[in-house]
Parts: sequence; structure tokens; C-alpha cells
Amino acid sequence: DGFNNFVSPEMVGFTKEKKAAFTMITTTRTPADQKGGCVGGKIREDGTTVPGIMELAQAREAGQEDLFNKLGLEEIDGQFSEVGGQYFNTNTVLMNGGLLHTFLNRVYRDFGEVAYNIIVTPEHIKKPPKHNKDGLALISAEGALGSLVLRLAEQVQTNPQLQDIWKEVSGGSAFLQIVNLGPEDRDEFFTPIKTTMDYLILTHTDKYYTPHYSRSKKVSTTPGEVVALGGDLVKDGYWANVKNVIDSLGHCRMSELISMEVHGAFICPNVEWRGKVEIHVPGTAEQPTVLDRILLYQLLKDIKISQHDIDYDVLIIKNVRIRVNTEGGYDVTPLS
Repeated sequence: DGFNNFVSPEMVGFTKEKKAAFTMITTTRTPADQKGGCVGGKIREDGTTVPGIMELAQAREAGQEDLFNKLGLEEIDGQFSEVGGQYFNTNTVLMNGGLLHTFLNRVYRDFGEVAYNIIVTPEHIKKPPKHNKDGLALISAEGALGSLVLRLAEQVQTNPQLQDIWKEVSGGSAFLQIVNLGPEDRDEFFTPIKTTMDYLILTHTDKYYTPHYSRSKKVSTTPGEVVALGGDLVKDGYWANVKNVIDSLGHCRMSELISMEVHGAFICPNVEWRGKVEIHVPGTAEQPTVLDRILLYQLLKDIKISQHDIDYDVLIIKNVRIRVNTEGGYDVTPLS
């Protein structure tokens, strides 16, 4: 689900050299990583710790959505969550086909079909049922790739019979390797498109460009820096429609944008966004608020937080909260 979500020859060589069944690629979680799984240690009932993953849906079911959203992004109780210390699942996994084929065939032969199917089945991600027009409940039977890999690795780690089979097949190597990409390296292999804004940032801004040697790969102009999105930008509604996003923001500049939070629908294309920006407007999907660029420029200029790029005729908006009321009145305040 991303332009750069590929593995490198070095990753393939690493997996082969280590004789791992799987190599899971993770990345250090950033404010942009809201949708996806957090990888870490899972404490079993017997007290042993094994690799595990938690998805947002699972955290929500457990009543821990707020805690999940803070993992690796905020300090929690001084030690529970370390800023920059949380691995995030990229959904990229290398599989050692030769070893896995031999191992799984042995498992099928020794355990039988029923037990085999239980061993290789990922953990079910429970979601609230949806109802069709006839009132029938549609229940998701979804299981994630990361869950499949980590659950299988857990069983090999804790089941003596599986341990023996893997040791015989691999010579005693680790069943699972986890390789974490730091923020400065993630764009080379991980450019997820989880929201329509992700698509816009990758294709319609100056944060990424397509090099001459590729028709699809994206190269970051600001390695290690991601834009934190909030408000309606990450919810269903107006901003969940790709055409709406492109019509509203156009080809804009975001290479110096840190965060953007939007409440309501608005149109203001081809702007240079910098720093931290909040937009609060009464606009709806049916009638978006069209921001008055001339008035907005003057208001921003008055509080000395914006400028106009004469060479490119671009309005620059940075470190500001903009509110528009239902009567069309504007209020702008600086953000630090």
C-alpha cells in the first residue's frame, strides 16, 4: 500500500544468511503512524515474553485506544512508553521459501491437518459487525499478516515439538528476525498510503519527487520528517475522498509542514504550508468554505506570521490557527 514498499537485496541476503523463516520489517513509530500495528513484547500467562503485535481494532476492543495512540509518541508513567522507542509494523515481511516449505511440510506430517491449520492461522481481529440492507450482520473474519508471522514465531518459541522440527530444518537459527528502520531510513522502503492526505503528500507536494530512473519510486526531500495529520483529515467524510482533497489543496508545498489539523471542509489550493497549522471552518461536504486568500494574507501579514512569495505567487501559511465562523468572519492566532 505504498510506492516504496519493496525489499532491498541486502534484506534478502540478510534473511538467507541468518537462515530465518521470516524477517519482519518495522519502523520507529512517528505521529503519522496512526493506522497500523505496534510490534513489541507480549507477556504470556506463564510469564514468558514473546514477540507480539497489537492493532488499533484490538486496542479499541480492550478499551485501550487512547493508550495505543500514545505508544512511542508520548511518555506514559515515566517508563511505559518511550518517545521514539515503539516499533511499528510496515506490513513488509520476507519469507525464506526453502526453509518454510520444508518446515511446514514436517509440521503437517507430524501434527496432522487439523492441528496444522490451527498452528498457521493468524489471530482473529475482532471488529463490530456491519449490517447490510436486509439487516443481516456481516462479521469480518480478518487476520493480519503480522499476526500470522508473530503467532507462528510464538508457537515455535514455546512448543518443544515445533522447536525440535525447526532446529532440525534450520540448524538452530532464529525463526524470526525483526529489522527496524529508523525515521531517516523509512522513506526508502515505507511510504504508506493509509489516508487520502498520504496520497496527496506523495503525489501533489514538494515533499516527494519521482527520480528519473523510476516511474513509481518516490524520494523524500525531507528524510526522516513526516507530517502529523489530525482532525477531519483522518476521519471518514469530506477529506476521505481523493478528489475532494486534490480540489481543496491542489499542488501545494509541504516540505516544511510539521502538523496539520482540520475541522470542516474548505478550499484553498496551491498554498505553501509550514510549521503547525490548524483550520476550523463551518464548511461541509456539500458546501465547503472557500478561504478568502486576499483577506487571509492581510490578516496573517498583520500578525507577522506569513509572507507572500512574489517569485512564485504562492501564499505562505505557517504556525497559525485559522477560524472562520458561520457569518464569514475570520480569526487568526499564532501557534508556537
